[in-house]
Amino acid sequence: MVALWRDEREANETGREDRTMTMQASNAPSMSTDAAPVLPITTPQVGFNRRNVWMITVAHFLHDMYPAFLAPLIPLLTDKFALTLFIAGFLQPVQRLLTLSQPFIGYYADRTSLRLFLVFAPLTTAIVTSLLGIAPNPAVIFLLLLLSGLSSAMFHAPGIAAVTASSGTRWGMGMSIFMAGGDIGRSIGPIVVVVVVQHFALRGLALAFVPAAAISIATFFGLGAIRTAPVQRTRRDLFGALRTQRGPLRRLLSVITVRGLVLNSFVIFLAEYAKMRGDELIYAGIAVSVFYTAGVIGGFIGGTLSDRVGRKPIIVLSLLMPAAPLFLFTQLRGIPSLIALFVGGLFLLCASAVTLTVIQEILPHDRATGAGLAITAEYTVSALGTILCGLIADRIGLPAVIQMLTLIPIVGIPLALMLPETRKRAQAVAASS
Repeated sequence: MVALWRDEREANETGREDRTMTMQASNAPSMSTDAAPVLPITTPQVGFNRRNVWMITVAHFLHDMYPAFLAPLIPLLTDKFALTLFIAGFLQPVQRLLTLSQPFIGYYADRTSLRLFLVFAPLTTAIVTSLLGIAPNPAVIFLLLLLSGLSSAMFHAPGIAAVTASSGTRWGMGMSIFMAGGDIGRSIGPIVVVVVVQHFALRGLALAFVPAAAISIATFFGLGAIRTAPVQRTRRDLFGALRTQRGPLRRLLSVITVRGLVLNSFVIFLAEYAKMRGDELIYAGIAVSVFYTAGVIGGFIGGTLSDRVGRKPIIVLSLLMPAAPLFLFTQLRGIPSLIALFVGGLFLLCASAVTLTVIQEILPHDRATGAGLAITAEYTVSALGTILCGLIADRIGLPAVIQMLTLIPIVGIPLALMLPETRKRAQAVAASS
């Protein structure tokens, strides 16, 4: 652990030679625009560090596989503890409650060692999630979900900052690979937990943490030094950046919350919805996996294309296109229903990496903090939305709620159209420096 901390400090020390270049870039004239100017981006780590990016991505894959166990487990936990849909609607919000700490964790990670978070968080998440299988009562379920949310917060904001710091100038590509790892983990997580439960019963879930232990060991010994901000940052610097960029940040966070409301409420009740309309449990698991698999493909395509065509077009597309196929999913059955679900997920999730890239381009010196703000905004609104959806579903029925959710992304289009195009500004600042 001491070696990891020392390597991280040495990497940050070598980055201080870029201070003069950073100050010169900050004095360059900003592009003419109605929106607030985007802060200059410091010269990033040269080249695309494939080893670091792929190792962090594998850690993201295994980490995110475990929280994805929850959706297929909800019908089983509902039956075991006789929970109402309203109470079941609290399960994911409880899991995400402590993600409110992400901006603070990100602030600390921006100024210490990112790697320590990347090593220990996946193992912690895996252990507490696997213990859901032997939890004796709902109170223990809620406690384990709280701990799972805290360990998840300790991974994501530092992981996002570490990926862009290892991606050279190709932030969109690096983020799309990183997000694909998480999407693949979430896509196979429901199938993994269904297979484990069907073969070993619910108690057999307790040993599912073993793969995460392996990746934590590999990350401890294999992850290279990560350099983020070359200039020491203070709280005054961060608050000044937040004030300067409050317009773009407000619009971006609004778009993120709209997408998060639909995405998380849709996914958390998808298995229960399939159960209500008469589908088997394995079909419910497949449906959740199909949705996340579509996100893997859409996220990779969207993130990579954003390096070429810009961030804003991809974000607008992700809000405009999902409504029709997702609504069609509710009207069809069997394979056609899964195809419609795949297309809807492809579009809805194609901007996941892009929005996180944009917030880091708006706050380039506080990347983990910016990522923490984005994730916290999404999780807070989506958690409250999930509770509200559960309450409404108890009154008017879950199918009606699912159909309403398919139309909500359209609301975010005007906000997305007002976003600044950060990719072009970042290129202009890099060229001037």
